[in-house]
Amino acid sequence: MVDMDTVCFNIAAFISGLFILERAADKFVDHTAKLAGRLRVPPALVALLTAGAEWEELAVVIAAIAQHQSALAMGNILGSCISNILGAFSLGLIFSPADLYFDKSSKIYTAVLLSLSSFFALYMLFGQILGRFAGGVLIATFIVYICSIAWAIYKGIVTPPEEDDTDNDFERDSDSDSNSEFNDYTTLDVRKPPHRSQHPHTNSGISQLHLSATELTSPGSPPPAGA
Repeated sequence: MVDMDTVCFNIAAFISGLFILERAADKFVDHTAKLAGRLRVPPALVALLTAGAEWEELAVVIAAIAQHQSALAMGNILGSCISNILGAFSLGLIFSPADLYFDKSSKIYTAVLLSLSSFFALYMLFGQILGRFAGGVLIATFIVYICSIAWAIYKGIVTPPEEDDTDNDFERDSDSDSNSEFNDYTTLDVRKPPHRSQHPHTNSGISQLHLSATELTSPGSPPPAGA
């Protein structure tokens, strides 16, 4: 006979655990970003650490291993990968306002992750036992991956995908400054009083006849010689 109290307790514990994990992950990301801002750590590294490691999944795996439920830990990891690719990524494509563009950095990230995933899949197919040695190798590989991506970002080889709003703002500011300078120059040029040169023939592009006509039409100018 099924004990309803036990079933209800397990369901409530499952829902509560999901809520706590979600809230803890959100708070972890928020306060990590604030700490990085105060320590002047590049946001790319913070995003890499928060997105490159699913800390709530790590908590579930550690709890499962502590209770000697290795199959549950492995199923949680594989199920999370499948749901992220087929579920979260597909929903993002459906509800995205525009098509996604994979730049050079995204292709590099994808190539590295595909290589690591393929190596782990081959090890699972041909290997018989996953023990402490395999765990140590995977942890070392993860550390090397984090350090290599951080070094690549620092050297400018790869950059995290983001919108280049700064350049657009700079271009808009430059255009507005250019227009303002042009308007100021036009205003000053219009308000500048005409300068009467003592040697009209030295003014390039203006004929002497035109300057003489200007002198005749100007008020208060002396009459020409011989008039």
